[in-house]
Amino acid sequence: MKRRSFFKLGGLAALGTAIANPIDTFAGPIDQSLNSKNKKAKNIIFMVSDGMSSGTFNLANLYANRILGKNSNWLQLYIDEKVSRGIMDMASASSIVTDSAAASSSWGGGFRVNNGSLNIKPSGEESLPIWQKFLAKGKKAGCVTTVPITHATPAGFTVSMKSRNDQDEIAQEYLRIGYDVLLGGGQRYFDAEHRKDSKDLYDAYANKN
Repeated sequence: MKRRSFFKLGGLAALGTAIANPIDTFAGPIDQSLNSKNKKAKNIIFMVSDGMSSGTFNLANLYANRILGKNSNWLQLYIDEKVSRGIMDMASASSIVTDSAAASSSWGGGFRVNNGSLNIKPSGEESLPIWQKFLAKGKKAGCVTTVPITHATPAGFTVSMKSRNDQDEIAQEYLRIGYDVLLGGGQRYFDAEHRKDSKDLYDAYANKN
């Protein structure tokens, strides 16, 4: 379906029927008893869709309703009250336009930071990202991504760095911290033939106790 036809169809449908708004769904009450069957979580998994907002969520559900005749699977979970939900402001501390580093750091580290930095507050103070907090408690922790593992989005949950662009150093920091699993792209930041300092991080990881 062409984009113009899709938006025309969605707009006409909105005039005659109420379109489910994820914001309204998020804000509604939830039966907490549905989420208290297991009193202690065995594992915690963060699933991050880079660049996704409530507007993206709403548009995807509009598409599913108009084209597939049903709600998106994610929104249906909220409607059925099978999950808890909330909204988090992940805006940059330095710009009206938020980059991946600031957004992931606010979620992964809990503090608003300037664009370009990873878990470094505007004051220069470091904040400890959540994955390092898990490691400090003796838990296993890792990261799996479809982008370079040293990219700003996964790095916001794992390291504290002044610049998101220093991906050679982010790879080195992963080695120092000692994550249990790292899966993703970014070979050039680990391979001796491509790193600026010619360090073989693959060998270093393999021999790390």
